[in-house]
Amino acid sequence: MNLFCKKICFILLVAVLAIDTVHANTNADTAKMTMISNKFGNLKFNLRGSGPITIDWGDGTVETKRLTPGIITYSHHYSNRSQRTITIYGQNITHLTCDGCRLTSLDVSDNPALKYLRCARNRLTNLNLSRNTALTNLVCDNNRLTVLDLSANTALTILQCSGNQLTSLNVSRNSSLINLICDGNQLTSLDASNTNALMFLNCRKNKLTAEALNALFGTLNGTKEEGKILYIRNNPGTNTCNKSIATDKHWKIDTSFI
Repeated sequence: MNLFCKKICFILLVAVLAIDTVHANTNADTAKMTMISNKFGNLKFNLRGSGPITIDWGDGTVETKRLTPGIITYSHHYSNRSQRTITIYGQNITHLTCDGCRLTSLDVSDNPALKYLRCARNRLTNLNLSRNTALTNLVCDNNRLTVLDLSANTALTILQCSGNQLTSLNVSRNSSLINLICDGNQLTSLDASNTNALMFLNCRKNKLTAEALNALFGTLNGTKEEGKILYIRNNPGTNTCNKSIATDKHWKIDTSFI
């Protein structure tokens, strides 16, 4: 091979490596989470994971940080209630807590590494988790959710969605679920089929009729694990449902206030 050919091969090799580097950087940039808020004062959220992250606070401030295995709190002060979009970039963010941040939107769909999400006490009307297949813990209490699709979140073990506006909830794809707390919604149906690991279910303060409660009892697991407990107080059918359907499956039914 003459010198000219060697030079051409070298140039082509450098070009290929450069393209691969660009693709790698592009992929890194696509791992992100965004939130929209108009909070005045200090906005705080917690993150856990590994590697570098970049936080764009939506007001011209951009910070680069490095995550650690422990939970770290990040905060920023806003002097007005202007609506702004906050973007968090990072490949290995596994934990996000953003309670009480006056969020009207939260998009975590471009962060497939997320395992723990807590976004309670916000103003969310929608939460798309269809791409967060690694998610194990979800706490989204006291928002304005009318629909919660968890069919893709088969690793979920803890679900707490109290105080929303849900009219139905289906967790039949969440076979690893252990704790389910969905009180204070407007549920008229609840399907807990295939949740053989379920040990705790609180569905108080909903709109479940006796027929709906009986249907729920029919979907509960019949494992003989001790300590399975079901709270059903303040539903239309609490006093007239057939509780033996659940107790025959080794569930303790508690109609008291907790």
